[in-house]
Amino acid sequence: MEMADCPHKSKKGSFWWRDNLKLLDAFKGMAVVNIQDGSTCLFWFDLWGGQAQNHTYPELFSFAKNKLLSVQKALEVEPFHRMFHLPLSEEAFQQMELLHQLLQEQHFSDSTDLWHYIWGSPLFSSKKAYLHLTGHAQVHAVFSWLWKSSCQNKYKVFFWLLLSNTGQEETLEHLFFQCPFAVSCWNLLHLQVPLQATVLEIMDSLAAQLRMPIFMNILILLCWTIWCTRNGVIFDNQSASLPSCKVFFQERDHTAFASCETQTSSSFRRMDKLLWLIFLLGLIFFVTFFCLLRQNFL
Repeated sequence: MEMADCPHKSKKGSFWWRDNLKLLDAFKGMAVVNIQDGSTCLFWFDLWGGQAQNHTYPELFSFAKNKLLSVQKALEVEPFHRMFHLPLSEEAFQQMELLHQLLQEQHFSDSTDLWHYIWGSPLFSSKKAYLHLTGHAQVHAVFSWLWKSSCQNKYKVFFWLLLSNTGQEETLEHLFFQCPFAVSCWNLLHLQVPLQATVLEIMDSLAAQLRMPIFMNILILLCWTIWCTRNGVIFDNQSASLPSCKVFFQERDHTAFASCETQTSSSFRRMDKLLWLIFLLGLIFFVTFFCLLRQNFL
């Protein structure tokens, strides 16, 4: 996808086009113009001369008569101060002189403006756009552990919601780790949940206590067991008992182990095929080399 002419701010068009224009400011934050004739570049809002003029000269911008003026139209205004409501404040006058000097330093031609993205390419990249719009955030390692686990997707999504802490009426720490029934469930696995700790700190502690490759499966499935048991008490009038909770957990845990074994077996099968392929290629190379060597001697 190549960079096309960047549209001016306009509310005209179909309803879906007007809806797309709501993203125009975010898009132009990723777009930089190499000015040629200035026809597609907004004088105040687009990035040219290494800056957006409405942010660089805010006092002068407040005096502008036409805030949607293109660079090309701004060049046609003579004298330059006719672009503004007079009289100007002292600060605005100083900013006007700086802006006028910046405009005179630009090199213009009759060619069409050249647009590119801030990562230096005219080609759009969804990954780079996403990183620009969302920024870079440091996340806890538990999120990586979660998505790499061999649990079913519904368990992963459930645990992701747990870590996102969307509950309001009861804290997640109390519901899954600190209430008496939850503590008894964790004790079944001989795990001690630290008191007065956040969910992420609890995950670190439990991972250190388990010390096994599938520790994340165990954490996810036991939290799922506690959640389902609690729902059974509230909605189905069932009693919360440790034996039934243990059976429920073992059933899910067995499924997770089976899934993990299937993935491991599949990996080994792929590795065997690769080794056989390497062996055959080596054998063909050796036979070919031997035949060529024999012909040279004969």
